Amino acid sequence: MAENNHSHSFEFIGGALCLNFANTTDGHDLDGDHHEYLTRYDDLLRWAAQAGILTDIQLERIGQKAEDCPAEAAALLDNAILFREAIYRIFSQLHHGQQPPKADIDHLNLVLSDAMAHASLSYVSGNFLWDWPDDNDDLQRVLWPVARSAAELLLSAQRERVHLCANDTCGWVFLDTSKNHRRRWCSMESCGNLAKVRKHRKRQQK
Repeated sequence: MAENNHSHSFEFIGGALCLNFANTTDGHDLDGDHHEYLTRYDDLLRWAAQAGILTDIQLERIGQKAEDCPAEAAALLDNAILFREAIYRIFSQLHHGQQPPKADIDHLNLVLSDAMAHASLSYVSGNFLWDWPDDNDDLQRVLWPVARSAAELLLSAQRERVHLCANDTCGWVFLDTSKNHRRRWCSMESCGNLAKVRKHRKRQQK
């Protein structure tokens, strides 16, 4: 994984917006190196920009408000990280066949309720979709599409296809859309190749 810095380009290998958001840190509660990619509110906006969930107008409005209200932006960042961890625990517990913590479901419902209170239907390219006004500069606006994504995934049969990376020091979550549903790694280019190298070294040591 890339090192933590403010020029970091986020990876989007989760297969769903909410899973990509959960993957904005390495390790979570796992042992080993831990890299937090959301260390300031600007990082959250950069992630949103790369995810394509905010328009240029929204980025400008929300970015300006974050500059004008730094304490509020810092508090929102803390809440965003707590929300991310709640999403991660929900899907990781489901992956292990366990019931997600009620507190995490309540947290998701709280953000989802806020999101849907501001949402409206839009008609784009022949399809209806949920959207939020461009002139809304609420600093929590970044989390609204994430909450919607998590709810939609949890309500779908695809939630059974959400897995954890088999690399013990990674812990990233992803939606397995492979034909045989046997995907093990968040990415073959990173954790998959690392596992191959480790396996090869063990063979040489025998």
